[in-house]
Amino acid sequence: MQFYPNPATKCFYNILKHANLTLDVPVKILTEYPPEEAIPCVSMIDTPSGIMPDKRIYYRYGTLPETHPFYDPDNPDVEYLVEKVLRTTSHGVITLHVHANSKDEKDSLVFQVNRAIDMAFQGNYHQCMNYKDGICSTTDKTCDATTVVNTYSYSEMCPYLDIEDITNPKYRNPYDAFYDAGLRAVEVQLPQSMDELMVTPEVYHSSIMITYLSDHEYVTPTSPAFAFKDKSTTDVF
Repeated sequence: MQFYPNPATKCFYNILKHANLTLDVPVKILTEYPPEEAIPCVSMIDTPSGIMPDKRIYYRYGTLPETHPFYDPDNPDVEYLVEKVLRTTSHGVITLHVHANSKDEKDSLVFQVNRAIDMAFQGNYHQCMNYKDGICSTTDKTCDATTVVNTYSYSEMCPYLDIEDITNPKYRNPYDAFYDAGLRAVEVQLPQSMDELMVTPEVYHSSIMITYLSDHEYVTPTSPAFAFKDKSTTDVF
């Protein structure tokens, strides 16, 4: 059976894994709450906001392959309606829970979590989904952001952000966990302390609530024979 994690869970799990959270002891990243005995750790709860998702249907244009029966060799660049797309935008909330064995541990983890999210916002190469152990998965070579002197160096960004042609030798396709999970309009709230110091043992716990919009598409091929002239988006819900 194939499982489909909530988009924000997938997104922030990847961000925290790329961050390599560090303390004197291993830090676990959990996609469930509560953490039980797995402390220190960061756990998470991904919940819908209670707002009905916005759904729209539109049609996507494209050219036809030479093998298609409607392909016109005299007009190869003519675009037809080739896909029917249902686009859904949902509001969501995820809460990251930081659990530690001391206040210093907790403060360090809260700082590291916020820094990791900021690095993803800034396009830092450490948070690129193609980056692993110094290697770019697009080229299977050393990440260019660590070696090439460029205008993006001060922010540790990929020097080839604008190269979209896959045949270009400088094509790298950098992208972050937000893009990978279809998240946008991400807003991170201030950490809230949830320490319980009157119990034994003491509990050191902070939460970070994050709101977001999640975009997803369900695409169905459509016959070019039924091409429409109207390119406008249609609200259906």
